[in-house]
Amino acid sequence: ERSDLKRFYLERAVPNNATIAIVGNFKSDDVMKQVEEYFGKDWAPAEEKPKFEVPAVDKERLESLRGTVFIADKKELSQSYVRAATLGGRLDDPDYFALEVINQLLNGLGGRLFNEVRSKEGLAYSVFGQWYPAYDHPGVFLAGGETSSADGKQLVDFLSKLVHTLKGLDENEISDDDLNYAKGSTLNSFVFNFTSPEEVLGRIIKYEFYGYPPDFAEKYLSGIRRVTPQAVLQASSYRIREEDLVYLIVANQSKVEPALKAAGYTVVPCDIKIPPPPEGLASSS
Repeated sequence: ERSDLKRFYLERAVPNNATIAIVGNFKSDDVMKQVEEYFGKDWAPAEEKPKFEVPAVDKERLESLRGTVFIADKKELSQSYVRAATLGGRLDDPDYFALEVINQLLNGLGGRLFNEVRSKEGLAYSVFGQWYPAYDHPGVFLAGGETSSADGKQLVDFLSKLVHTLKGLDENEISDDDLNYAKGSTLNSFVFNFTSPEEVLGRIIKYEFYGYPPDFAEKYLSGIRRVTPQAVLQASSYRIREEDLVYLIVANQSKVEPALKAAGYTVVPCDIKIPPPPEGLASSS
């Protein structure tokens, strides 16, 4: 309702609920005078930070979906688009640094998924597996790729090899060479988050807003350097488990569903059509 939007705006979009950050070549005292001039007495730290309620994870529903394959039928497709997901974590998760290293181990031209699923088996046009953390709520671990829908068999083989490669991380400790390569790649890519003053500022203000320490970036570097083979093994065994995965496949359902059911998957149709706007709602042009 319009009244809900107005109430939310009046409660939240006020100066003392905001954080202002400025970067540039200036004298801080001069800028502060201008801030005070424009915002006056209204610009003051709030007595307490506004509370943004993050919805709790519906664990019962999540549990009921484990192992399910949802299929969105697109009869015109000659290939299958696959995503396998499970609940992830936050940036302050104890396993955060190990999972960042796992991202590097799995992906890219030298990554395990590319080597095992595409290069060796030829089962995918593309393949990936990535842990996506969030600041204030659990993120997701998402893996997938694109493969043929010819008769469904290659799709089943793709799923099997994808999961087998992911499980390989928690069955054997990685070598020192693989670990050092992944850690080096992670550290090298991290610096590209700070290539401009705007990006640095964006990071700092997010850390402030979500209650992270201002030196979180420095802690990230030291955290990555401390990751051990044992930490990778522990994080992968706890965070990336086959039995927790939920699948979404966009494909020609009639071609792939029989093979999926024969392989023992629980298949559920998924309607991804965009519904029409409610009757009477003005359309925009």
